[in-house]
Amino acid sequence: VGIRSTRVRTYSNEVIIVPNSIMANSKIINYAQPTLYGRGQVKFGVVYGANPDKVQKTILDIVKKHPKISTKKEPVVEFLSMGDFSLNFTAKFWCEDYTAVWRTERELTTAIYNGLNKAKIGIPFPTQTVYLKK
Repeated sequence: VGIRSTRVRTYSNEVIIVPNSIMANSKIINYAQPTLYGRGQVKFGVVYGANPDKVQKTILDIVKKHPKISTKKEPVVEFLSMGDFSLNFTAKFWCEDYTAVWRTERELTTAIYNGLNKAKIGIPFPTQTVYLKK
């Protein structure tokens, strides 16, 4: 903190210089304080016709097995909505070290994709039906 500006080091180790007038009028979140916990989430969709209970159980088992997931805070898998092409879910979890959240999200994205395929739960993609008149 200086007289006119504050230097902030980002997670990717970049230094940003922010005028103190902006700092004074902004909401600042320090993810390392008061705890190191970080929350992550992975959003995904499955095909219509999939059993939501089976999807939630399958994904919850995958999330709980990841070594970076906190055992002190329970992960959840929520059914969010019925979209145009998919049933939409989110898997929310906590890591004991907030710096592991982004990597864990990427790893869980792959694990969820593989887990859905293994459980024979379809992964949707947009389709269109074209009707031709004679």
